[in-house]
Amino acid sequence: MTSDFFLEEADAWRDEAWAMIRQRPDVTFSLLTKRAHRIKDCLPADWGDGWDNVFLAVSCENQARADERIPLLLDVPAKHKWVSLKPFIGEIDLESYLQTGQIETVLADGENYEGMRPLHYEWVKQIYEQCIAHHVEFIFGQTGNVFVKDGRTYYIKDHTTQIDQALASGLQNRSGRAEEENTHMTKEGIYEFIRRQRTAFISSAGADGYPATRALIQPVLIRGNDMYFATYTSSRKVAHYRQNSKAYVYFYEKGRSFAGVEIKGDMVVLTDQPTKDRFWKPFFTRSYKKGVTDPDDCILKFTGFEAQWFTDQRTETVPCKEARRWTRI
Repeated sequence: MTSDFFLEEADAWRDEAWAMIRQRPDVTFSLLTKRAHRIKDCLPADWGDGWDNVFLAVSCENQARADERIPLLLDVPAKHKWVSLKPFIGEIDLESYLQTGQIETVLADGENYEGMRPLHYEWVKQIYEQCIAHHVEFIFGQTGNVFVKDGRTYYIKDHTTQIDQALASGLQNRSGRAEEENTHMTKEGIYEFIRRQRTAFISSAGADGYPATRALIQPVLIRGNDMYFATYTSSRKVAHYRQNSKAYVYFYEKGRSFAGVEIKGDMVVLTDQPTKDRFWKPFFTRSYKKGVTDPDDCILKFTGFEAQWFTDQRTETVPCKEARRWTRI
């Protein structure tokens, strides 16, 4: 990951590398470069319109580099192409490039290691919205050391926290073009749809028999049919679930043809310390001042058994036994 496949010093052994790639069609090779001008001249003789197991990508840290490198990438025949905005250190507009339909994925990361050039939330959001509009997968990997949002500057040195904060932003479009093709619910579709959402709406049954609904941040973990949420032990919903475990969880994607996933299941309240330790995140300290031992911190474990998919005024119901693997975590 610290080299460039198309650098001049690699000319002597690149044919040998292509030979290895040719022998392993079962392995995906992602070739990221800043030397987009050399790609065409360095392709193997039998490249044709590209190999199925090779993904070509260019690194673009600002608009000038995007305008320099992406047109060269688009001019190269290839089965798969993606763009890396890493380190993302200047506002970038990818609209005209995404319109071509050639780019499958955009990855955005702030600058880390010893770098301190800031990444602005608004820059990431603009690219995310452009990828949504053109059905391109968008992955916001990490904030970098310096992240600016709503006029406030955050200094985040810990890489795990950078990743957690990028995920918590909700600026992820994991399914990309596949979402457009899969208009009915599949087990993979449920997983990808849920993973993109920043907020979950959960419902419980109150003592008076009326339902109560509130919003939570996305699950801290999804595994099989189980979802785990962090919340306050003192909350009304926890009291409800201790009396009645019946629950609904709903995920909705704003502006996407009223697309949503509703899951019926049971909710269990977990307050034991090993479970709290397992799911603790550094940014939880904003809500739980006493840290992981705070008695007001607990975990809700939701186990679904039936899901409904809503999109384009259509509804499809699938038993969760048919959607067994919502995730591959």
